[in-house]
Amino acid sequence: MEIFAEAPCYPGIAFRVKDPGDLELAYVVPHASGQWDAIQYDPVFNGSNTWQVYHGPPYQAAATVPTGEWLTLRVT
Repeated sequence: MEIFAEAPCYPGIAFRVKDPGDLELAYVVPHASGQWDAIQYDPVFNGSNTWQVYHGPPYQAAATVPTGEWLTLRVT
């Protein structure tokens, strides 16, 4: 998907959506561009985000995330 961020935000995609409380998220953090957590994966169970449990490799990674430019986010 193509993402555009003009300011600090957390744009991304929800996939494998069972219902609003059970899904998986992949998102980028433009204000953390180049840092270890600029791209993140977060499974959501029973309506609770789990980034506190699912952190570090392979759930977070460094990436260049531009502000004011289009970025392609691909979930594989």
